[in-house]
Amino acid sequence: MKLSLLTWNMQGKDSKDPDKMGNKMSALKNWLFSGAVENPVICLQECGKLDEFKQLRPISPKSSVSAGDIRFSSRQVMFVVYYEAEVDNNRTNLAIVTRADLATGNVEAIFPPPRQSGLRSVVGMEIAHTGGLYIYSQHAPSSNPKFASRYTRLMLPKIRKSQWIYAGDFNCEPSELDQGTGDWKQDWIVTAGSEQTQISGGKLDYVVSRNILSTPGNGIRWIRGIPGKADNFASDHYVQYFEVTLK
Repeated sequence: MKLSLLTWNMQGKDSKDPDKMGNKMSALKNWLFSGAVENPVICLQECGKLDEFKQLRPISPKSSVSAGDIRFSSRQVMFVVYYEAEVDNNRTNLAIVTRADLATGNVEAIFPPPRQSGLRSVVGMEIAHTGGLYIYSQHAPSSNPKFASRYTRLMLPKIRKSQWIYAGDFNCEPSELDQGTGDWKQDWIVTAGSEQTQISGGKLDYVVSRNILSTPGNGIRWIRGIPGKADNFASDHYVQYFEVTLK
């Protein structure tokens, strides 16, 4: 089975402009249901608070994480897990979006360790027909690369799954991620494109995976938006596209 994975920091400064955010989401929806790729999954960061997400229900009482189906037509139903990190602070919100037929409905929220202030949670969803694969979306803090790397190092061991994909804005280069040594050595793999992922420079958006990601013959493709939709993809980060083959 193959998955087509997008990860994108949508740049939340647009979040208060419903037209801009609506255009971005419309373009993503068109890609999701286009049939042009196999099994599409989208991980979003700084995704604002879209009108469509208002119909989602919290996964537990008082939870800031919500999930559920959003129906556009009888043939277009998406499943979304959405994390409102801070009320009215749309730059920190996260989401994962896929077609409803690709979601089992099982979702997860991973919370930062106690007494670690200023760190965001991570959201994940289980993908159907994969034997239990979970895909997660994260947005690491941007204060400095070492802090961002430490955040990822703190969060990844909390994933209690045999196979997973962890995508998003890591706010540090792949070479700066600390995998540890000895007993702390983590058995995960970093996969990134070959070019910068942010307008100001840096390779900050990529995926980390465990027991799941293989690179096909044409490798991992990196794109700046989707052809014909460039105007809808204005952001200070470029959309990152990965082809994933399950072992």
